[in-house]
Formats: sequence, structure tokens, C-alpha cells
Amino acid sequence: MLFKGMAANLAKRAVGLVFLLPLIMGCTSYKTITIQTLHYPNSSALLGYSKPLVLANYYPAKTSDPSAQINASLDSTLALEAAMWAYDYLAEVPMFAQASIPIHINRRFDSLKIVPLISQRLIDSLAVQSGADVIISLEYADAHIMPYYTGDPYGETHYQVAVYGFWRVYDVQKRAPVNQLLIRDTLYVADDSAIEGEGFIVGEELINSLSYAGSTFAAKFAAQFVPVWRDEERIFFSRGSDDMKNAAFFAEQNQWKDAAAIWQRVYHSGNKTLSAQAAFNLALANEMNGNFDVALNWLDVSLDTLSTTEAKLYKNIIEYRMKEITLKEGLQE
Repeated sequence: MLFKGMAANLAKRAVGLVFLLPLIMGCTSYKTITIQTLHYPNSSALLGYSKPLVLANYYPAKTSDPSAQINASLDSTLALEAAMWAYDYLAEVPMFAQASIPIHINRRFDSLKIVPLISQRLIDSLAVQSGADVIISLEYADAHIMPYYTGDPYGETHYQVAVYGFWRVYDVQKRAPVNQLLIRDTLYVADDSAIEGEGFIVGEELINSLSYAGSTFAAKFAAQFVPVWRDEERIFFSRGSDDMKNAAFFAEQNQWKDAAAIWQRVYHSGNKTLSAQAAFNLALANEMNGNFDVALNWLDVSLDTLSTTEAKLYKNIIEYRMKEITLKEGLQE
């Protein structure tokens, strides 16, 4: 629980820091770059695995009644959309970069009053077929569609779509779940193409709303369990001398070693302002290479040379990233 609270607080602080840093620079001579940073979720459910499988479960209609058939089709559409969106999120994660992530569809016949675990036989079968070490299973997906307003002047009927989804994460070796997540959401849809019958409603916009709901199910699952990439902005000083301009050219080409060699020379130039700026830039070069301790040391040097708001804010960002790495290690234990 301690780690979970830490993650939430760190995330709130990081958003403000990342957006504030470029804004406080005013007319200072600097350049801005966009980098991608990997942020870890509150849960450790997927850490330590390398071969995931996505399982979409659906329940067929229990009768031949058109209403039951259509409602079962809508629920299965929701389940498949969620599974495909989950695949997209997982495929972007570095720890699954070398994995071929299969999607398997499972037809279930158990009672809907409870959602029992998938069978150990199914877990074993999926593992043998795919080599998966973790199964990400959308155990249950359900959509309740109800009209709530029919007086639209354009002839559209407005619908309330209540959707429910239930995820479980299964460890293949343990043949048991290691985490789960229940999702509820309500969508409001206007649809002039919907066909209403006795006990069933279907229309283009309603079908689209289920696709959106599936993406929401996957996004909420990813936010809880999947490390995600985020775009963030960084700045570096680029003027004041020919060396600073030349180093900026290398930095923009992602040649951080060459840029750092020049910034080292500028730091020893004897110019207090340029020395502080060069130390700041060396912190960025080290962050880009994953050397956070060294980056933090260079920011302390920059602040000791000339205390600036830019260096103070950037130090907070580096400290946040270092705490997040500590959090990840704590989750893995």
C-alpha cells in the first residue's frame, strides 16, 4: 500500500514539473527536445514476465431468441475490442518487445452470477500452444443499452450504455490469478440508425460506442498494470559561445557523447554563467544515457556554480525518475 500511494503522489508531481520546465525559461537561449520516458504502474502484476497471451472470453446466447442472440453478439464485440486494444498496449512495452503476443478467444458456459477462474486445463493448453508465461484474461464483458431520451428534434434517440468488464492476470506456472481489476463505465450515445425490437437495440453509433468502451477497458487495465511510454520535453542551453552552438548541433543529432565532450570543455572555461549552463546540459546528456546519479551530481554542480530555477526544476524531475525506479524495484520484490 505504501508503494501504491507513493506512485500516485509521484505521478501528480511529475506532470507539473515536466510542463513547467520549458515555460519558466522565458527568453533564455535554449533549445527544446522531446524524449520518451517509461513510467511504471502501481501494480507489479506484469513485472517479471516476458511472453503474455491475451484471452477474450465471451458467453454465447442461452436461447435462440433474437434478443438474446443480439445481446450476446454485443457483449462479444465488447470483449474482442478490449482484447485487441490490450494487445496494442502490451506491444508497446519494452519488456514484451521480443514477444509475439497471441490473442485467444474462449467460449464460456458458466453461470453469470459469478465469474469463476478459467480452468487449469485451459491455462495449460494455452501455455503449450503459445509458450505464454502470463495470461491476461478479460473474464467478463457486458453492455446494457437503454433509451433514456426520445424527444431529440433531429430524430435521434439517446441511449445510456452501461458497460462492465472484469480482468484477471494469471501466472502460468502457478496456474492461478495474481491480480484482477473490475471496470464499470457509462456512455451516452445518440443514434438515428438504431433498430429497436422486443428486448434488443442495435445501431451503428451504438456499435461504435462498444468499440470505444473496449478501448477504455484496455486503457484502464494498462494504467493499472502496464508500463507506458510518455512524451516529455527537455531543454538544453545552446548559445553564449561557439562551443555551445557546436554542442547543440550534436545534441540535436542525438550524439550525446560528442556534445558532452564539448560541454565539459565549456564547464572549465572560467565563465560562471556558461559553466553553470554546461553542467546543466551534462545532466541531460547523462539522463539520456540512463545515468541518473551522474545527472543529479551535475545538477548540483550547476546549482553550486549559479543557482537557477531551471536547474532546481530539472533536479526535481531527475529525483522523481530515480524514485520511480526505486518504486519499480520495490514492486518486483
